[in-house]
Amino acid sequence: MYYGLEASPVNKSQTKSFQYVVNCCFGKMLNVRSKEDIEFCIQMFNCPSVDSTVAKRKVNFLTNYWYFRAVTSVMH
Repeated sequence: MYYGLEASPVNKSQTKSFQYVVNCCFGKMLNVRSKEDIEFCIQMFNCPSVDSTVAKRKVNFLTNYWYFRAVTSVMH
């Protein structure tokens, strides 16, 4: 689900939509209906929130981008 998100801007509305998908998946897999129970299950499975995952992936992407850009500029 997260593939490619680090290379494109993600706004708050999109982040909430992705979090909704994660919540629905947990609810269906564990047969849980209430929002509080779903959030509890997500915490128990140590699943990070969508916004923190996207932010972490973006930092990794940009770090790698600048590293490879610096390496290729030295080679030329």
